[in-house]
Amino acid sequence: MKLEVKYPDKPAHEVELKGTLAVIGRDPSCDLVVNDERCSRRHAVLEITPTGLQVRDAGSANGVFVNGKKRERSSLVAGDLIRLGEVILKVLPEGPAGTVVVAPDDIVELGPAPGSPPALEGPVALGTEARPSPPEKREAGRAAAPFGSPAAGPRPGPRAPAGPPGRPLTVTVLAGLWLLSIFIYGAAALGAPLFGLPGTMATVHTAVCALLALLSALMAFGLFALKPWARLLQTALAGVGLILCPFTLASATTLIYMLRPSTRAAFSSGRWGSPEDPSEMTFALTLLGTAVLGAGLTAAGVLAARFLG
Repeated sequence: MKLEVKYPDKPAHEVELKGTLAVIGRDPSCDLVVNDERCSRRHAVLEITPTGLQVRDAGSANGVFVNGKKRERSSLVAGDLIRLGEVILKVLPEGPAGTVVVAPDDIVELGPAPGSPPALEGPVALGTEARPSPPEKREAGRAAAPFGSPAAGPRPGPRAPAGPPGRPLTVTVLAGLWLLSIFIYGAAALGAPLFGLPGTMATVHTAVCALLALLSALMAFGLFALKPWARLLQTALAGVGLILCPFTLASATTLIYMLRPSTRAAFSSGRWGSPEDPSEMTFALTLLGTAVLGAGLTAAGVLAARFLG
């Protein structure tokens, strides 16, 4: 992806972005960092799709404008102008500047030079008499020509970029834990009579458990879909969880993970760009272990209160 970047009252300069996806914004971890206060930290995403280059808004405050019109998502061609805040990005063409077209009437076939030997097909060993190949051998030679050689015909175009990699392992574990919480809170809401609570308290208990079950369903969906709001809400909930003793370690692990630049980039673009990240397994196992520990401590506390009370 080649772009011309133009700031107000400054000369334009060209940049070339590698890969099939690039995040643009003020955050230093972005693929293209723009120095404009009107741009969000993660303002827009450029992506090469099977249908061509596209730009989409990554949840910015001031929006993305393509050729003067505000767009949530738009296809791009060479010459299109993208405005992010006060910065103008121009899509530049890639590859050779053009192709020379020759009309059939302009093609002149040149015969062999006077006195030159006839053209031969196939390799000729040194010191042997060169003889033309029979027609059937010439046909076989064309069929077996190596890929990419003139006899094999033109090389096929590049493959369309593969689809986005799957979501991060740790995010999948988090979404699974929220999914499990739906059933836990649902069972707790239905089992209110087992706690021996009076009528009003039982009603409040059931309502709170039902709300927590709905929150769990919302978080499970948001994390599975890599929604930006899900990362923000998960970060806030992890901060609150730090003061809850049974799940302090799990909340701390989640908070550290959600504040990583690579995690922010995944949720901003809706695409996981580091499928080989070795730290994912460490975070996922730590999260599972601390969650199981917190659940065990919570169950022990509930049983102790019930039997000692």
